[in-house]
Parts: sequence; C-alpha cells; structure tokens
Amino acid sequence: MENEMRFFIYLIESYADYKNTSTDVVMKFRDKLGLTDLYMACMKDAIRNV
Repeated sequence: MENEMRFFIYLIESYADYKNTSTDVVMKFRDKLGLTDLYMACMKDAIRNV
C-alpha cells in the first residue's frame, strides 16, 4: 500500500503544480467531488484481489 500512497501523493502534488495551486486546494476539490474516497476504495479492492 505504501507505493500506492506515494503514487497518489505524487499525482496530487503534480496536478497542483500544473494548476499553480496548493495541494490543499486540490484535495478539497477532490473531496467535494467524492474522488478521494473513490480512489481509496479502489485501492482497497485492488489489494484484496491480489
């Protein structure tokens, strides 16, 4: 799970840099859309299926 979390953080930081904003703003936007919970649920399913 550690590699998945590192990748998730990398994606968030890269997107924030691309949009010239903070990671906090990006995470709040993802949370508002429900994408963070969806991503975490998918990661849990992927780990269970390994």
